[in-house]
Amino acid sequence: MNHKQRAYTLLEMLAIIMAIVVLMALSVRPMRAVICDIPRSMNDFQAWEQIGNILDQLQTDVKRSARMRVFPMDSRISGNLLYLEQTDGLVSYTLTNNQVVRQSDRPGDREQDIWELPHVQIQWSLWENNDISYALEITTWSQREILGQTQEKFKQSYVFFQQTGSTNP
Repeated sequence: MNHKQRAYTLLEMLAIIMAIVVLMALSVRPMRAVICDIPRSMNDFQAWEQIGNILDQLQTDVKRSARMRVFPMDSRISGNLLYLEQTDGLVSYTLTNNQVVRQSDRPGDREQDIWELPHVQIQWSLWENNDISYALEITTWSQREILGQTQEKFKQSYVFFQQTGSTNP
């Protein structure tokens, strides 16, 4: 019995190597997405879950407040303070670069909550009529430096109205 074993020629081997190189070059972008973009998106999603928790708590505190005030802080900290005076105590929110801190002296309330928010920006401003605040506007967005460019995503604004205090805007 005569068996011939077929072997690959040098040209066939070079063609296979070239095909592998082309396939690898075409798969760079999808692999980058898997390695970089998907984990970054998951981190952004987790941050937006935290923002949802903050906004729920803030809406409850604003509804209960009789008076609201915003104080700018030192520009090196790049944040500001929000005071919500309620009938049974004071609640304050502090914005800094990567976190929001809620402090309360209300009976039965937790003393302090801290939310870590990397790459998230928050701004708030009061809506006032005759120097009396009646609503709080909050704008949130995600901001990252990617390849030397600042990218903003998920920019949204919310308005929370007081139930006590001035009802005529």
